[in-house]
Amino acid sequence: MQGDAVPGEAMPGDAASGDAAPGGVVANGAVASSAVANGAAPNGAVPNGVMPNGAVPNGALPSGVTPTGAVPGDVISAAAGGVDQPAGTGAASAPVVAARDVTIVYPAGAEAVVALRNFSLAIQPGEIVGLIGEAACGKTTAALAMLGLLRPPGRVLSGSVTIDGQDLFTLGGDTLRALRGKDVGLIVQSPRGALNPLLPIGRQIATVYRAHNKVSRRDARAHAVAMLRRVGINDPERRYHAFPHEISGGMAQRVLIAMAVGAGPRLLVADEPTSGLDVTIQAQFLDELARTARATGSAVLLMTQDLGIIANYCDRVMVMQAGAIVADSETRSFFAAPSDEYSRTVLALRHAPPPAAPSDPAPLLHVDGLTKHFPL
Repeated sequence: MQGDAVPGEAMPGDAASGDAAPGGVVANGAVASSAVANGAAPNGAVPNGVMPNGAVPNGALPSGVTPTGAVPGDVISAAAGGVDQPAGTGAASAPVVAARDVTIVYPAGAEAVVALRNFSLAIQPGEIVGLIGEAACGKTTAALAMLGLLRPPGRVLSGSVTIDGQDLFTLGGDTLRALRGKDVGLIVQSPRGALNPLLPIGRQIATVYRAHNKVSRRDARAHAVAMLRRVGINDPERRYHAFPHEISGGMAQRVLIAMAVGAGPRLLVADEPTSGLDVTIQAQFLDELARTARATGSAVLLMTQDLGIIANYCDRVMVMQAGAIVADSETRSFFAAPSDEYSRTVLALRHAPPPAAPSDPAPLLHVDGLTKHFPL
């Protein structure tokens, strides 16, 4: 895949000149630093999102799905019934995005690790699909593949990803850059690494907007201020000039959200988009996201480990385990009657009691009479 930054763009940590595009923005092909940029893994390490215990000899595909255990303990419980679920748009219209039998591998010495196995997905206009699974099950790899951002040494063995009828695996670099940021938006997990530290946050939003819309600098600035206000940042006119190191992690997350939704993308891929937000801002963003998707017909792929978000905002839920989809059902059906053992395990964790603390735990560290002197 071709996804090199066009002239004038800046990757994370690079010096910026003019209206350089921010390093963590998908617009114009720049890759977020948190998103396996260039696909490289130091010293042969397996990139994030690759399934554990997935190595197979000589790149052969394993058969079946390898159980990987329980979902992490930060999965939040949600009521199985009584959730007001928004109605889907039906299957009559053509899907905005469709992935068919996508298989992705990463080399690991003489072997190949299967990060994604026969991944298939279709999202209708106005539909919000939740993708859940434990850490390193392949969710981020799926997101990168759906945006044409997979980099070597990752390799697509088979399958296709089409957005509005265009196969991303066959498009050239210029076409992909025009597609990302305008028709496709991405919200990554780590906002600190995705923002360009050398540019004010407002300028980064304005640059992304100008890259895909023929507007003046003044109009782009007004748009950036409006987006900062929309995502709940107080005093957006002043914050427009703030650098990433001058804002909190939650505010950085909101800046990424403003970049991703600012151009009204046809498809929004949100990888743990609310992880850095407080509960109030989280609800406001998700409410706005749901309203926008219904009103504009945008498709949303929402990757999260929060079952409460899945229950309240998603029309459909897909469960991923070890790089493969093991369940795909409507949200109500998933909570009421999960169809597979792994889904039942995930839901059972909602009611699992926390581990009992020892009655008289030994201290991890004991300090007695410590004195420190500093010579003047």
